[in-house]
Amino acid sequence: MRDLAGDPGVFIRSMASRGQLGGLVRTTADVAVALDAAGFDVVIIETAGAGQGDVDIARAAHTTVVVEAPGMGDSVQAIKAGVLEIADVLALNKADHPDADAAANALRAMLELGAHDRDGWQPPLIKTIAPEGAGVGALLDAIDAHREHLNHSGALAARERARVEAEITARLRAALLDRALAQLGPDGLADAVARVLARQEDPQSAALRLIASMGDDAAPGAPRRPGD
Repeated sequence: MRDLAGDPGVFIRSMASRGQLGGLVRTTADVAVALDAAGFDVVIIETAGAGQGDVDIARAAHTTVVVEAPGMGDSVQAIKAGVLEIADVLALNKADHPDADAAANALRAMLELGAHDRDGWQPPLIKTIAPEGAGVGALLDAIDAHREHLNHSGALAARERARVEAEITARLRAALLDRALAQLGPDGLADAVARVLARQEDPQSAALRLIASMGDDAAPGAPRRPGD
């Protein structure tokens, strides 16, 4: 990162997650669009998350590369990790580690079980050693091959549609929540919290009651009543 920062053809921007779940900041998609409009041919997004639920990147990127490392419980991760299900390319870094072969075998076993087959593509496993640059060329070739597969299979258009739909849904959810909280005010929410704490309501009932109390006004762009 330090070496690339001085390259005139590379722009690096760090973005805090601000506690948002999913592994991506809400404005990541906007930044990617801005970089594309600025003429950057390749946009690489490094996610903040590394858990089974941090999979928003699969909807934001054309190609998702999942990087694993040996000696960190990889055999267990290979069996249960949800992140492997979104991988288009698997990279096993630190391939010179003594446990690298065991980790590679665990990952290959997961793929051979047929747990992954997105858009008719079976993700390759590429071994890399980052400090030496070993395997980086093969990794880039795998990414290019996946791009070609998306173009020829028609899956790229389907992914783009799914990405836009997911982005609109996420923005709609956020806008509705902001509008609802503004309409309820701190007292309305505090009252619901107090009722749940007093065991007078469960959270689901409290949420539904709050929604019902707002009526149609909670919808963005809802017509205002005379006198509002």
